[in-house]
Amino acid sequence: MAYWPLVDQKTFILIFERPLGGRVSDVLKDEISDYKKIDYIKASLDAMILGLDELHSRNINHRAIRHDNLFFRDELREEVLLGEFVSSPPGFDQPVAYETIERGMADEGGRGIGLAEDDMYACGVALAFMTQKSLPTHSFSKEKLIITKIIDSSYQTIVTNNLITVALLDVIRGLLSDDPSQRWGLEELESWRDGRRAPPLQSSRPTRAHRPLQIDGFDHINPRTLAYSAAHRPGVALKLIKDGTIQQWASRELGDEALANDIEDLIMQADAHPDKPEADEVLLAQTLMYLDPVAPVRFKGVSFMPDAIGTAMMIERLRGGKLMPFAEAINFEIPKMWFEINSKSTASGDMKAAGYYRMRSHLRDKNPGYGIERCLYEMNNGFPCQSPLFEGDFIINLEDVLPALDETAKTIDIKTISVDRHIAAFVAAKAKYSVAPFLLDIANADEAVRVLGHLKLLSFVQDVSNPRPFPELAKWIGSQMEPVIKFYQHRATRKELTTKLPSRVQTGILSDLLDLLDNSEARFKDEAGYTRAITEFRSAQDEIAEIKSGMDPNSDKADRTAQQASAITSIVIMAFVVILILITA
Repeated sequence: MAYWPLVDQKTFILIFERPLGGRVSDVLKDEISDYKKIDYIKASLDAMILGLDELHSRNINHRAIRHDNLFFRDELREEVLLGEFVSSPPGFDQPVAYETIERGMADEGGRGIGLAEDDMYACGVALAFMTQKSLPTHSFSKEKLIITKIIDSSYQTIVTNNLITVALLDVIRGLLSDDPSQRWGLEELESWRDGRRAPPLQSSRPTRAHRPLQIDGFDHINPRTLAYSAAHRPGVALKLIKDGTIQQWASRELGDEALANDIEDLIMQADAHPDKPEADEVLLAQTLMYLDPVAPVRFKGVSFMPDAIGTAMMIERLRGGKLMPFAEAINFEIPKMWFEINSKSTASGDMKAAGYYRMRSHLRDKNPGYGIERCLYEMNNGFPCQSPLFEGDFIINLEDVLPALDETAKTIDIKTISVDRHIAAFVAAKAKYSVAPFLLDIANADEAVRVLGHLKLLSFVQDVSNPRPFPELAKWIGSQMEPVIKFYQHRATRKELTTKLPSRVQTGILSDLLDLLDNSEARFKDEAGYTRAITEFRSAQDEIAEIKSGMDPNSDKADRTAQQASAITSIVIMAFVVILILITA
């Protein structure tokens, strides 16, 4: 990992041994002799068989096989190598022609890891391109290419009569079968290479309607092409669904009464909840699945294979796009129907394996450490933390968080919080132990609890990943601890904490700072002393009130006292009068 000027930040630097013979596609372009070209193509086929055998035996799919990603290992150009496939998401760099019909429909980031059959399809396209003098689909738009593949088959779309050899036609036809169950695998390729050549099986023709259904001037006689075009024209598609046009077409022209009934059931479900948010978008997404069950999930402008939602979200985030459609697709359980239609085991098991239940739980929690940010990091293990505090950095490991924050602390405004939503979610996704208690503190409305939660989380990271001191980070966090100090009621305790804080900060060990500010014994004594002081204060107030009430001239006590005094005074006066009488007598 290093700074790379072209992207103006740190990033992965991948270093490979340079193939000495150059890129196969460049050599074919410059080669004059067709015989030489055929030799190079056969060497490329051998390389694809050998490379994929090694990868598939380890349950690894290449997903980047194409004619310009093959290289000659040696200067004599006798041995061909498969190009790298680790610098981008699966299928991301593939031209649409190299992807199967269904994966080609998905957005680049949503094509998914796929299956071994997807690699075999790409091999067929690579061979087709190398054996032709020009590429027949070069000028095709994505929509035209996919619709043509559906209508005419991949083989007829990609292969023309402009060939330098027909020796590989059976291989190409077998590899380009649009039915994965009929597509050639490594076993068939090796048999063909060894001379045991059997003709490829013919794929069955897709269902065609008696009469077409038109969308934007294009006549559709196939439900797959209809679904693909409808996905790009949601307003038109919804009108055709709601007015019953698509159902009637499916019933009368396709002869598929079950399909028409399924779509009608979806409309009834939507009508039963007219106040449900995004009802129209959900209805459209589900209808498209019935029209083309193996196509990607298509919802509110995004398209992804269900196993690739994490990658699709990551790419959209890097491109500055919107993540809300993915969050809504998860919350509305849009992929659930896809799994129910296509699952070979149980839809619930596939949903769990793909992480949908866990993501849905995270999305429902709006607190820091959860939400869409948590989904991003849990679904993409190598995705760098997207916190603005790490701008220019490439943080993909837990142990890299604190060194980066320590560096950031040298120039940051000390009022900036040290744990934003991305950092909280990144740590939660990477930590081996639950940090839920710290996240609860960070979400607390009380400022003292919240800033102490930041300290607890980062102290945890330091303890489990990188125990060396981070003095700048400690100074940054320490400057924000005033609310925690004020949390203590005893003035002497506050003064003591304020005095000790600088020395704890200087150690750069966050747990030292945490022990000072979050000492359970000191907190217990402070709370007990505060309770005692409150009790004593209230007792004193009561006593003062009692004294004050006794001094009031109008009070009952004063009245009784006055009566007693009056009686005593009367007795004294009477006694004095009696004494005077006795004396004078």
